[in-house]
Amino acid sequence: MVSVLGVSVGASAVRVAYPDDEGAVFRSFPVDSAHTQPELLVADSIETVMAERSAADDVQVFGVAYRDEAQAAAVEAAIDCHLVPEVTAALWMLEASGQLGDHSTLGFYDLGSSGLTGTVFGRFTGPGPAPAAIRAGGGG
Repeated sequence: MVSVLGVSVGASAVRVAYPDDEGAVFRSFPVDSAHTQPELLVADSIETVMAERSAADDVQVFGVAYRDEAQAAAVEAAIDCHLVPEVTAALWMLEASGQLGDHSTLGFYDLGSSGLTGTVFGRFTGPGPAPAAIRAGGGG
């Protein structure tokens, strides 16, 4: 069986998702004192998940969603993978699952430990102009 392993890198955790016989499995690997940089935790997280999976699974590509170009460069330096912008990954998931329906304008937000970010995204046109992006510091 050929499988997919999706990875999302956040400020406080690396999250991994993959299909199984009953739907999907989601795992979270927190950033802690042993892994102070999330991008370095990506390789360890993938290695852990692959060790737990069946030998029959043939994962050929690791897709890693990233927030910005700086994070993409850091992840790429840590592991050989296919990088996908977070908003693009979310859009593909919504389209593949059929949940997107006929909606053409989407609003994505990420409330994580490093604060709140939001993006308005046109399904057929891409991200909105710079004023559409929302950033608020904080977290905790």
